[in-house]
Amino acid sequence: MSGMRLLKASTRTHAAGNGREDTQWRPLTQASARLLPRPVRPWMMLASSMTIKLGEQIGKTVLVNLLREERDRLHPDERSLFRSYERKGFVREVCLYSGDIRLLSARTVFLSDRLKRNAGMASLGRKSLGELLFPNGRPAMWTLREYALIGPTSPLFPLVRRCGGRRLCNCWARRSMFLLDGEPLLGRVLNQANQTMVHAR
Repeated sequence: MSGMRLLKASTRTHAAGNGREDTQWRPLTQASARLLPRPVRPWMMLASSMTIKLGEQIGKTVLVNLLREERDRLHPDERSLFRSYERKGFVREVCLYSGDIRLLSARTVFLSDRLKRNAGMASLGRKSLGELLFPNGRPAMWTLREYALIGPTSPLFPLVRRCGGRRLCNCWARRSMFLLDGEPLLGRVLNQANQTMVHAR
């Protein structure tokens, strides 16, 4: 599979240095990626649409299940990243799947009213965010990329279990701060089934 393979689903804790849940977000670089499990690395470092890449890997269409899209309370780390006193922002949560295989979940957050009025964002619906961030395969602009191995103590984990099931005990996650129309947009990709790597986006 061209060097990128799907991992088998697991409910066991995966190694992240000490093999335990580690909710601390760390900078994602070529050097730090070498500390990740080998099958995880290429997915974590992927600089294009993960939805398209997943479809290519499994040879099937990947669909987007829109779970919610609304103004809601921000997680503490989200407020910190945006350096905002705002307690609420625009939140979009989705689950990507193909047939009965749930591949990953994602949470997108932004504060800008300008992005809310963005035509692409307003009409995104059940399309993937990657269609907006990587038009015609062009790379997106980003200012931050970090990774973590998250577990039940993370505020993201209810979303993970909603998409991947209650038996899951951890998952790899990546978060990226993109610039869309000059405004910051936080994307987090969560590999709830430990089947691929992933963030977060």
